[in-house]
Amino acid sequence: MYKFSRTLGELVRKSRIQMGLTQMDISSALELDSRTILNMENYRGNPKLCVLYPLLRYLKIDANALFYPESQDATPTITQLQILLSDCTEEEAALLLPLCQTLIATLRSQKGIKIPEEIKRACLP
Repeated sequence: MYKFSRTLGELVRKSRIQMGLTQMDISSALELDSRTILNMENYRGNPKLCVLYPLLRYLKIDANALFYPESQDATPTITQLQILLSDCTEEEAALLLPLCQTLIATLRSQKGIKIPEEIKRACLP
C-alpha cells in the first residue's frame, strides 16, 4: 500500500460523509465503477488522473491535502470554506464578506444573538 492511498481514502471518506453522500452517489455522479470509491476508502485506490481530478473537484477536496498533507495547517472545515470561497465570483465574495464578518462577530460576542440549534446543526458537520 502506498502512503498516499491512506491519505486519499481518508480524504474521500471524510468529504463524502460531510457532504451526506454515499459511495454509490459519487460513483453515479462521476460515472465510475461502483467499486472505485469503495477501493479508495479502503486504501486500495490508485486512481488515474482522469478519475482523481473530477473526484477531488466533486468532493471539494483541496489537492494540496493529498499531495502535501504535511503542510496542511488549516482544519478540514477551514479548507472546505476556502475552496468554496475560491469558487465564488468577485461579486458573490463581496456580498458574502459583510455577512461572514457579522456572523463571526456574533459568534464571538458574549452578548451575541443565540443561534437556533437547527441552524447550528445545518451548518456544522
